[in-house]
Amino acid sequence: MTRFPFIYFLLMISMLPGFVSGQQAESVPVATLFDQLYTADTTAIEVTISTDLGRLFRDPDRSEYQDAEVKFSLSGQWQDELTGKIRLRGNMRREVCGIPPLKIKFRKQDMNERGWLPHNDLKLVLPCRDNQPSLQNLMAEYVAYQMFEQIAPVSLRVQMIRLRLVDSDGNKKDELYTAFIIEPIETLAARFNLKEVERDTYRESFLEKEEYRKMAFFQYMIGNTDWNIYNHHNLYFLAGDPYQRMLAIPYDFDYSAIVGTGYAIPYETLPIKSVSERLYRGLKCEESEALELIEEFAARENAIINTVNAHPLLKESKKKEMLSYL
Repeated sequence: MTRFPFIYFLLMISMLPGFVSGQQAESVPVATLFDQLYTADTTAIEVTISTDLGRLFRDPDRSEYQDAEVKFSLSGQWQDELTGKIRLRGNMRREVCGIPPLKIKFRKQDMNERGWLPHNDLKLVLPCRDNQPSLQNLMAEYVAYQMFEQIAPVSLRVQMIRLRLVDSDGNKKDELYTAFIIEPIETLAARFNLKEVERDTYRESFLEKEEYRKMAFFQYMIGNTDWNIYNHHNLYFLAGDPYQRMLAIPYDFDYSAIVGTGYAIPYETLPIKSVSERLYRGLKCEESEALELIEEFAARENAIINTVNAHPLLKESKKKEMLSYL
């Protein structure tokens, strides 16, 4: 398989079939649970979840919420405890991972009492297995979110945490993990004065083309084909009002080549045999449009490389692997 350097992959797009355009989107401060937890310190946040762990992990197909007590601590400076409900989330990770992703939902009343917007759920991503390769893959996915922030300001933030799972029945030992939290889509929308658009189906014609191309180029760059506009797979959609063209916001990068999970395989309907084979799934570009994007991505190349190199928990071998793919 031929691998293309970071700057050359855009040159190919102009030959492929295949809201806020030209403006600098600016984030505004919002008061939410996620923003209370969001910090540049990758080791500052401790989250302790007490729930019936046996029941939670017994059936990977179970989607019902169960009771949980959640404690938050920020380097001893701030602490809080919330009552909530927890369940497993994800599709493939439920089936193949010993530790699937989690979703916690809190009471909106508790959000209001603390002066926060009622964005009352958090998505947690954990290592697929309790071993070092899974931790490295998790950190690579975390970095993928940070890389997309370098490309598009309207993007989901992530926050690393130290997670302790406590069995409320006392039948299991406490489990400690490095994990990360994904910003709720409502919080992202509030930061940019946008709203989530929910429909049964979507079309490329609904989207703001310039931002869509950037998102599709980014997915191509990291070797990710696990997304779909039409059934909104691994995509959220935001707009200023229902009549504006929408922004497509990607999430869940565990199937990307840059992350490198062992379970990631391309869909049978795609003309590739491995996720490490790049496939562009976005709109065709005219040559002038491709050249503009080349310039924009090239301007962010050093920032993207620095994002990979700066992560404290990525081993040098994993950093080298990721940068080699780029």
